[in-house]
Amino acid sequence: MDILAFANLLVSSISAASSVIQAHNSNKVNPSDITKAQKRIDDPLKRGGAKLVPVIDNKLLEALASKAHKEAQELIHNIKNQEDIDIVQNHISEANSNVCFYLNQIKKHNENELPTERLKKLWLSHACEGCS
Repeated sequence: MDILAFANLLVSSISAASSVIQAHNSNKVNPSDITKAQKRIDDPLKRGGAKLVPVIDNKLLEALASKAHKEAQELIHNIKNQEDIDIVQNHISEANSNVCFYLNQIKKHNENELPTERLKKLWLSHACEGCS
């Protein structure tokens, strides 16, 4: 996998987790939301990662993408297979923290800026200010 593919995978994994979190927070998690999120990480976006490649070290980008992908997969699996609302809420809370972690990592390596509008919107919607 080339470095742009890892960058796109990172953006897609963050976006997929975000979609599941937002659906859960609006109390409207449909099977189609889970399917769309799964598709997004199975077939990552072809855009969105290009602006990450020049600002994040290749090895770090690969590690972040792999970790975010694994966490997004686990979130989807846990939401699909868990009925205990308290456990689901714990998964959602952890996933929200993870989204903010990845966005903070991107900012840290890009002069404290998020390079795309999509990432900026995710930052706002997940209230990442003050998270680290």
